[in-house]
Amino acid sequence: MLNKTTRLIFFAILGSIITGLLVVTVYAYYLQDGITPNVSDWPQHQNNAVNGSWCGVAALQAKIDWDWREHYNDFSHFHTQELLWNYARDHSSSDISVKGVQGRDEALPGTTGNGWAQVRKLNTSYDFGLDPHAIAWLLWKYGPSYYHYWIYNNVGQATWAVLWTLENYHEPVVTAVSHGSHWVLVIGYEALRSATDVNGLGEIYSIRYADPLRGPSTNSAYQWMPYCL
Repeated sequence: MLNKTTRLIFFAILGSIITGLLVVTVYAYYLQDGITPNVSDWPQHQNNAVNGSWCGVAALQAKIDWDWREHYNDFSHFHTQELLWNYARDHSSSDISVKGVQGRDEALPGTTGNGWAQVRKLNTSYDFGLDPHAIAWLLWKYGPSYYHYWIYNNVGQATWAVLWTLENYHEPVVTAVSHGSHWVLVIGYEALRSATDVNGLGEIYSIRYADPLRGPSTNSAYQWMPYCL
């Protein structure tokens, strides 16, 4: 794993909200706004069934650049969304099978001529975006380290895993939301306790994330969302 102990790149704040006689302790953790992922090339460049939904490559564009900048002080890895999308489109499963990432090369019935035969080469899902296989592979190809993808059937466990990864490794997490139909970057949260606490998070109050459908300023791209199961 990367050595991520040399930089102060996050806030971890404990505060108390007093309402009448009720005192609620809130634990907040988020990457500093000054060094949040670069979203200057957002919103995502495409979002349709013909050209594809580029939320995944937009999220990867920001995360890959962030990882290189913050862990290695290397500012030369802000790749275009087009480059990332085309790499996912142009590499077949036979090219990447030795890395353990499986894909499909065939086009879907009735989609001949609209790019599906190329778009689907790193994907195993039948949609017009990138699936977890493609996300993990592009992070391996262009990022500074290896990454895994995890799929959970329990929403609470999945949320805890995202927030634990965020805080434990101090870096944004590419996350599928809305039943897997959209990719975002999670960069912070507010909860009763830390995700790394042995007693567990307790109640989660809100999550901070960057939405590739927004941008290009951090003010428009980054949002706090109340959390509920």
